[in-house]
Amino acid sequence: MRTIIDILDDAVEPSRGRPVLAFEKGARYTAEDVIAKTAAGAGFLQAYGLQPGDRVAIMVGNRCEFIWALFGCVYAGVVPVPLNTGLKGPILDAMLHKVEPRSVIVDATTATAARESLQRIGTSPLVFDVDDAAGSADSVLLSAAIDASAAGRRLVSRPEELALIMFTSGTTGPSKGIMYSHGMALEFAEFGEYLFDFGADDIMYNCLPLFHGNALLLTVLGALRFGGRGVIGETFSASTYWRSVADCGATILSLLGMMFPILWNRPPSPDDTNHQARIGLTVPAPKQYVPQFQERFGVKLTSLYGLTDVGMPVGVPHWMDGRPGKAGIVHPDWECQVVDELGEKLPAGVPGQMVFRPRRPNISQLGYWRDLEASLALRKNMWFQSGDILVEDEDGWFTFVDRQKDAIRRSGENVSSFEVELVLQGHPAVAEVAVYGLPADVGEDEIAAAVVVADGAACTEQDLVDYAELHLPYFAVPRYLFLVAELPKTATAKVRKDELRRAGVDLGPFDAGPRGRRALAERDGAAQA
Repeated sequence: MRTIIDILDDAVEPSRGRPVLAFEKGARYTAEDVIAKTAAGAGFLQAYGLQPGDRVAIMVGNRCEFIWALFGCVYAGVVPVPLNTGLKGPILDAMLHKVEPRSVIVDATTATAARESLQRIGTSPLVFDVDDAAGSADSVLLSAAIDASAAGRRLVSRPEELALIMFTSGTTGPSKGIMYSHGMALEFAEFGEYLFDFGADDIMYNCLPLFHGNALLLTVLGALRFGGRGVIGETFSASTYWRSVADCGATILSLLGMMFPILWNRPPSPDDTNHQARIGLTVPAPKQYVPQFQERFGVKLTSLYGLTDVGMPVGVPHWMDGRPGKAGIVHPDWECQVVDELGEKLPAGVPGQMVFRPRRPNISQLGYWRDLEASLALRKNMWFQSGDILVEDEDGWFTFVDRQKDAIRRSGENVSSFEVELVLQGHPAVAEVAVYGLPADVGEDEIAAAVVVADGAACTEQDLVDYAELHLPYFAVPRYLFLVAELPKTATAKVRKDELRRAGVDLGPFDAGPRGRRALAERDGAAQA
């Protein structure tokens, strides 16, 4: 098994000068270009005194500088920490405090939130700015500096060593920093060959954010690993999606989260089949629509089950037809079981927790960054604990049922109810709060919050929406607000979110609209007109 930088080196000969990486609204890059930019990125970091083991937080959108910074870190033995560009407030504070970055790389959309967070936690790392740094005396303009930098010194790494830290979305508690080894990162990339038969003639289009493993590891690293091309879109746009797929000649797609239902619910168009795409990954896929989707858009759908924390142990291999609603079969590199509360294997057809472990060395995580308790809890009885409920059929196909703990998926993002609760509890009028998901009009979830106002305090639902807009990323702002006298609880004082979910919107919520305050303003403006 090799390292990430070995893969970059190995991509040069088979690609023979063909582009291996492109950005939808930017340039194309050969493997030689990628290596040169990576080495220059390392040289830039080393010139500023960064040493192997230092952490660099990267809050940059889907642009080439993200790649040069991340690969440059790995080249120099510095540890990159890609962060969600929508983060701000207490959640961002906690992540930056935990990793203690020596440097933070920002762009125009993230610079303010990052600087405010650094000020709150009382630290002053180097700030490198991708965009024009005029007026920002504390930052260095990254793009020009990399172009002018000489190649850096390459640190010789091993497959089992730490390559990068990626944070969980915090669906079962505070976000944790997953320590990816080189081997784990490459296992994600090589899963693409298992799913797609990813080859030198393939072009994989991905408009998901680069701070997620799907775009970074499955697409970018996968293209480098197998000699194809990865094309990164700026963002998902339903109205132009199929045109973008056609324009770049994509043969492989990632259709995760809301993308499937949004595209399905659009009016039919000649663009639906005017492309070269042959296969698309969709997780989850409403099983009742899969055959119709494949026929309408001319794309075979495949699926998988996995965790950013650990790996992808289940999927549909490219030589098999998928089964609508099912995640797939066990990958040869993994061993899987569905177990009961005691860890005993359950018979086929009985739902239980999915647990799994690797059959090869160095393909799973090294633990959670500075969180020994969570690292140990993940491994129980020598199995990784998924926290998810699945069921295995008699013939070895797995179906995802639900998450053991609360999880919300909104706007293509996983949202931690726990972290949203922490933020709302910071409002001086809030005594108690429970955050949970309710079904959205089209796929995924909407966020609901049941709030108990402190005795003697004055607070309206609009006050809470305003507060949330200030302290949370847009995708985590609750849509439904309920002011309640008390929260339903168990005998041990745990909130019964199942009861709140069952009540749905019957309690008569305040509806802030799907985009919070912005939607309210638009609605009020329309009413006045």
